[in-house]
Amino acid sequence: SRRLGIVTALSCAAVLALPSASAQVANVLFFEDFDGGSIDPEKLQPDAPFFEGGQGDISAELVGGEVQFTGEVTEQWWAGAPLPIVPSFQATVENDIVVSVDRVEEAGVGTASRSALWILDETQTKYVLFADVRGEGGWHYNRKIGQAGDQPTGGGANIDAFDGADWDDQGPHRMKAVANGSTVKLYLDDEFGAEVSFPFSEYVFHIGSYARSTNDLADTIFDNLKVESVAVAVFGETQLTLTYG
Repeated sequence: SRRLGIVTALSCAAVLALPSASAQVANVLFFEDFDGGSIDPEKLQPDAPFFEGGQGDISAELVGGEVQFTGEVTEQWWAGAPLPIVPSFQATVENDIVVSVDRVEEAGVGTASRSALWILDETQTKYVLFADVRGEGGWHYNRKIGQAGDQPTGGGANIDAFDGADWDDQGPHRMKAVANGSTVKLYLDDEFGAEVSFPFSEYVFHIGSYARSTNDLADTIFDNLKVESVAVAVFGETQLTLTYG
């Protein structure tokens, strides 16, 4: 009957399979906004440069709620001033480690200069150096892990995704590196640039500024340095029942 047909329709059900989804859960392990009167030695401690052995008087100080690196090269090549984060951080199977910083300005003068974000192993002898290399092609990375393909010094490997006027303006960009125990992924303003082999799970992070040749000037400003542990929670396939009516 017509009434029976309506009852039958009301009792029908559709079963839908939903694909898996994921959500990132972040835990802030370290944060420095540089709003204090001086660099906090419990968070950051200046260190001696080690990139190419150059000498100079480049150093960091807090200026207007930001950290500014300035100084001059007295002996080439690539004198600079690293500012390491004091604690180290460890990636696990469940958690990636993400370090990010606002590169506010790169205003070095001379043949070349660079804004540097270092990702190092716990011994600080292996590294990925993510940098804006003004005067030598823009955004590059150097890698030293003792494997084929290393470019531990010099201008490094170009990041093709960050070529062009939008990236090579020496202005504000958010630099980010995601380390998972086997690789490091490099981002600018949350845009992916490159994935670099880095088979280490414990990390030390530095920010810094470098200038290339004798009489070149370093001038780099950073702000809002952060390290996070990011877990990916995966929700598996399930079934959802929808009943008509």
